[in-house]
Amino acid sequence: MTVLMGDEDMAVSNSELADGLAADWAAPRAPYRKVDVADVDQAYTVAALLQSRMVATRGAIAGRKIALSSKAMQQMVGLDTPLAGAIFANDVYASPAKVRLSDFRHLGLEYELAFELAKAAEPGHGVYTPEEALEMVGNVRPAFELIEDKGAAWIDAGCRQRVVRRHYSG
Repeated sequence: MTVLMGDEDMAVSNSELADGLAADWAAPRAPYRKVDVADVDQAYTVAALLQSRMVATRGAIAGRKIALSSKAMQQMVGLDTPLAGAIFANDVYASPAKVRLSDFRHLGLEYELAFELAKAAEPGHGVYTPEEALEMVGNVRPAFELIEDKGAAWIDAGCRQRVVRRHYSG
């Protein structure tokens, strides 16, 4: 794998890359760092390592998110599938809440529906039927997602960039 930093290219391990991305997250004003991983599988490996590092500063995983769920958005950014990511406890705010704009480099805002599950999905279960999925929903709430993309040009970033950075929300 290669990390592209200006005119320099340097080979780093998945673990080193996750460490660097976690450090970037901890410095809110740090610029976007483009990473070049070999394939989507490697991107998900780096993303999982990054998530494990983020728990220390962003709290336990409080939920999951699905990004790029519509075909139109997937086509706009060159993907053919949604992406999944974690929502961390320290990034969940009850209404009314105040956030400081100075904590962000490039803040985005999305309107969302938050599904509170009454029953957890079983690991290894496979695809749930619509009826099974509906039985798992305990509550649906309006929500806002605060997105810190560090100024990335996502339309040009490529699929693997999005997979690695699926935790850039608050």
